[in-house]
Amino acid sequence: MKRVGDQLLISCLATRRSYQLLCREQKWIGTVGVCPLYTSNANIDELKTDGIGVPIGLMVAIVAAIALVTGTCIVMAGLVILKRRRLARARAHVTVVDTSYSAACQQRSTLHEQQYSGSSAKSTPNEYDYSMEMRPLPSVPASEKDLSKRQSGTGPADDMLVS
Repeated sequence: MKRVGDQLLISCLATRRSYQLLCREQKWIGTVGVCPLYTSNANIDELKTDGIGVPIGLMVAIVAAIALVTGTCIVMAGLVILKRRRLARARAHVTVVDTSYSAACQQRSTLHEQQYSGSSAKSTPNEYDYSMEMRPLPSVPASEKDLSKRQSGTGPADDMLVS
């Protein structure tokens, strides 16, 4: 059955006969015959020509695959952006400026080389320059006698404070 404007075309599938009706003053004019029942082994999906011809299951699978790929791309882009922001924040917190340190206040530490200079050490030298600020070492009492002097206030540390 197809309607175009005021005309209606009715077709019988079994006999391939068609009937045409006209609409005038809100009434259909024309005769419609009797169409016998159409018996066929043809699949109803083959008779439909309105769709795009792709099964619904395949369309669902395609949409799911597109959604999965899109979601993965969004998550990966988010992780890359977060990593870049963390690195930028880490670089912003580094406030050490080489020119702010005096060359006289630094010395190269040879402790690492002396400690592992034996034949059993198989490590490669570290690429970092071990450096430390020159600070006075804390005075550690050598004996109980020195400890008692410090507690009584007659030790060398007190002499430095007084003068």
